[in-house]
Amino acid sequence: MAGRRAPAGGGHAGCAARGGFFSLEAGDTAPYVPIFQDYLLRARQGSTWAMVALWGGATGISLPKDVKIIRIEDGFLRSRGLGAELVQPYSWCIDPDGIHFDPTRPSRLEKILEEVAIPPDLAARAARLRRQILAAGLSKYNLPGKTWTRPPGRRVVLVAGQVEDDASILKGSPVIRRNIDLLKAARLCEPDAWLVYKPHPDVVSGLRVADENPRGIAALADEILPDVSLGCLLGEIDALHVMTSQIGFEGLLRKISVTCHGLPFYAGWGLTKDFLEHPRRTKTHTIDALVAAA
Repeated sequence: MAGRRAPAGGGHAGCAARGGFFSLEAGDTAPYVPIFQDYLLRARQGSTWAMVALWGGATGISLPKDVKIIRIEDGFLRSRGLGAELVQPYSWCIDPDGIHFDPTRPSRLEKILEEVAIPPDLAARAARLRRQILAAGLSKYNLPGKTWTRPPGRRVVLVAGQVEDDASILKGSPVIRRNIDLLKAARLCEPDAWLVYKPHPDVVSGLRVADENPRGIAALADEILPDVSLGCLLGEIDALHVMTSQIGFEGLLRKISVTCHGLPFYAGWGLTKDFLEHPRRTKTHTIDALVAAA
């Protein structure tokens, strides 16, 4: 898949049969998962499928009723490069219940946070991991970028742009779904702040559709910083506004104030300022408990 682009909104599926894993779209996913051609052959000849793995929120695949479904999505520390460029991931999230970016149904992460008491020793391990992540300057995509220095004497607020047709927005941000509307909401909340807008790297690279109103965004933001590294930017801001972006989680790792206008997996646990309620999420957690669960 080197050098090819991922299809926007596309889904992938794989199957486990008698202990092996194969891809239903082997030509697209061969570098990412072990391919066992004998299992693929037997499945096509009608062998029993024990399990089907679907990518993200993929739907529309006809399956037998007794097939167990698990869902796979990029991990929180994904790669050194963009998933849309099909850079091989270092980690995956695998969920047998739902998927973490879809708040319309429980995910395994949500169930852990709601139903399981995180042991103190595990939270301590998570705290050490969080410190190591920060010391190494790690993020989801670990992209290089320019440095930037905040303007003196101003409160600086980052507004995290997203790909507007991303599944996490379609599932988890029912009120605000456009980057320009997120900027408008952030400006209402922070009328005197220096608003910094960072467009999503998939948009900056031309792999996804650009914002439909760039002039409007430029009028609302005090600065637009497409090329500044995320690690640098998170070290210079006071607060962060998101719809569902994972940048909010990365801000929480650094104990930055995060305002959520949607329902990302890290909202609703007492760590963020939330505009939307999530009735299933009733517990309060520390950031290290969230790291331990994730």
